[in-house]
Amino acid sequence: MPRVWYAVRVQAAEAAKRGGEDRSDVLRKLDPRQRRLLELFKKQETATAEEIAVHLRLSHRTVVGLSRGWLKTGFLELHEPSRKRRSYRLGRAFQPLVA
Repeated sequence: MPRVWYAVRVQAAEAAKRGGEDRSDVLRKLDPRQRRLLELFKKQETATAEEIAVHLRLSHRTVVGLSRGWLKTGFLELHEPSRKRRSYRLGRAFQPLVA
């Protein structure tokens, strides 16, 4: 059995012991960029478009476009809506993924 699969099985078993809920169906629906962004939101509650761009290694302009779509789907929510200090947080349905 490859090491990665073993690590996943161990984590799943530990989550089951803690009474963790299986959220694999939600994770499967996320695109790779969204999954990588979960890592950022595990470290911090909110993020600006610039922080997201650095984390995902994308341009600021690309992140602004992606963020608009993610806001519509509920993946992200506006934390600070002002133009100069706009920041995002993970949508409520996705917050348990980083808890």
